Amino acid sequence: MEAGATDPESPGPRDGGRLAGGALPAALFLPVLVVAAVFLAPYLGSEVDTPFGFDTPKYIWRARLVMAEGLDSLPGAARDPFRENVDRAGYPVLAGAVRAVLGVEPFELAFLLPAVAGAVVALSAAAYASWALREPRWALPVYAVAVGLSMNVVLTAGGLADNLLFGALALAVVLWALMAAEGEGRVVVGAVLLAGAVLVHWIFAMLLAGVLGLVALGLLPGSVRRASGPGGVAGSPSFRIGAVVGGGAVLGAAGLALGASWPAEVPRLTVGQFRNKLARFLPMYHLPVVAPLAAVGATAASGGRDRRRRLGGATALVWAALALPAFLLLSVGEPAPVHRILAFSLGIPLLAAAGTVWIARLAADRLGTAGRALAAAICLAGVGATVATGSAEWSAERAPVQTEQLLEAAWAGRYLEAAEVEGPVVFVVDPPTHDPGFAVRMAHRIIRAVLPADRIADAHVYLGDPLEAAAGRFTVRPARPDFAAQSRKFWVGIRDILQREPAIVVLSSFSRGAPQPPGTIVAPGVTVVRGPAAPGPLEPPEVPAKPGPVALIALFLGCLALLAAVGSGWSVTMGSGALAARLASAPAVGLAVIVVLGVAADGLGLRSAGPGGLVAPVAGAALGWLPALLGRRAGRRAT
Repeated sequence: MEAGATDPESPGPRDGGRLAGGALPAALFLPVLVVAAVFLAPYLGSEVDTPFGFDTPKYIWRARLVMAEGLDSLPGAARDPFRENVDRAGYPVLAGAVRAVLGVEPFELAFLLPAVAGAVVALSAAAYASWALREPRWALPVYAVAVGLSMNVVLTAGGLADNLLFGALALAVVLWALMAAEGEGRVVVGAVLLAGAVLVHWIFAMLLAGVLGLVALGLLPGSVRRASGPGGVAGSPSFRIGAVVGGGAVLGAAGLALGASWPAEVPRLTVGQFRNKLARFLPMYHLPVVAPLAAVGATAASGGRDRRRRLGGATALVWAALALPAFLLLSVGEPAPVHRILAFSLGIPLLAAAGTVWIARLAADRLGTAGRALAAAICLAGVGATVATGSAEWSAERAPVQTEQLLEAAWAGRYLEAAEVEGPVVFVVDPPTHDPGFAVRMAHRIIRAVLPADRIADAHVYLGDPLEAAAGRFTVRPARPDFAAQSRKFWVGIRDILQREPAIVVLSSFSRGAPQPPGTIVAPGVTVVRGPAAPGPLEPPEVPAKPGPVALIALFLGCLALLAAVGSGWSVTMGSGALAARLASAPAVGLAVIVVLGVAADGLGLRSAGPGGLVAPVAGAALGWLPALLGRRAGRRAT
């Protein structure tokens, strides 16, 4: 690989990969809407009232807690075996900014995030195709849909919000790192993007930094030759990519430290668990079709005389191939999260799109008028297949949260406020299942997602009999020898709390089939086993609800516009050439800027539940346009 200006005698593909005039909205507006429509479709009807994803309620309670009490409230907010994910500050900070600007509550954001992130990925994929792969205008919708609705995105959209946000940043990180290598993008933009990725999901950010490190290593021979030129070492491609990685790592680490969210212990699974997860998810990627297309795309993009296109293609290939070492490790018995790394490898759908476009271009070049029709059919078939598979997989997702559970948890929150219950509260869960552990984890997430923000960290769950909880013991059931082990697992983390005689509450929707517990029924489905009496009838609580269809569409557009507005100044003023490609990456840049500045604001004590939530988006937008403003003033003084 060698970075540098494209040979003038060997131009890239037709149109030079650039978008001019009104081509940007024409080429990208429709595919972005298609991607968003797939993710919003299940929620536009009345059949689904709660967001998809088993982890989604956890993201909601984390966001609400951080908005009210700051990032430093996360450490210790959950007892073993539960985790607070203190090292992933990005999502709660973003949720606070969106609420401050648009009034979107975290529960509502859960419906919007897949569509917003999918749209950001689609725009960044088109930007990468336009700038790094030098693709013509007509090819950009293929890239936008192929990556925005790839299984990599769809499978993470179902509740893995951190992974999803990381995907929304990753393509832009790589794009701006390559732009920096070519001297067409400021290092600071790539560093801020990578820092945002670190704050969203530092583990995957390390992997992405490794991809960029390999690219910088491949560019080293050319960089050594260019180091003796006018730009010196600092102007060489390897140095500039290294500066993006180093700057992003330092800025991200500072954010983690400032937000009191330094990485905790990484959860580990066994080889068998990793293999089971891979066996479950691997068929969904349709690799017998996608892999050959990606191989064609890698060959087409990495060859030719256009050095920038070769660089873009080789970078995508390195990224796509990252899953192979993980496959090999797992095959020899080493624990490797192949299913996660496969989802991380956005280079695979990117190259599959490149393969589709190359085949279409070949047909158009060789077969004349009939070939152009065939090329259009090939592109439409590729887009249609992606939409069909992505839509089918997304519509098969589950909404595990029941509205009855939300209502009862809201009533419980109303009781805690009215009775002025102080200290910890233990919710007893006794689900009618032979594997109650999952139900207990869901109860922990759902109850916390609805309780008042100042009571979230006080809410704990106990598996078993409420009288045993009141006695401070785990529950033993002779007819079910395994139950004692499960009950003890959740009891260990709160046994010291149980010894302090906390309030004990039972919500019937989490203990279906269990006998009516002794105590006072204070609201429909809410029984207080131990705790103060309510002063009187409780007023009906506010229950989180899905926005209506029109509101969902409007809020999606508002979220996307917010990210674009914050990132547009950075994209316009801190790069040169290919303005349309930079603008297409603006939402991803805006996302990173909000996360980085939001963590900094939180570290200064500005809570996002109040006016502090406006600091990151407002300051981020202003900083983006600051270079242009300073340049204009300098020009006025010079004249």
